[in-house]
Amino acid sequence: MSRLRVRNMRDGQRFQLCRTGEWYTFIGRDRGTPGGTRHMVRRDGSERHSTLHHSCHVIIAGGEP
Repeated sequence: MSRLRVRNMRDGQRFQLCRTGEWYTFIGRDRGTPGGTRHMVRRDGSERHSTLHHSCHVIIAGGEP
């Protein structure tokens, strides 16, 4: 099982965060912020979105490349 980073995700991909084991869905990128690109995600079981750092290690659901 290979690890990817959040910055390599595609919109709609489901993944597991290696650090905590929690499952997320990648929503997309917000490039309109003064601080740079924000990587928007939604944790399973939550209605709210949040952000993750671009270099977080993740594992894609189902082992897809």
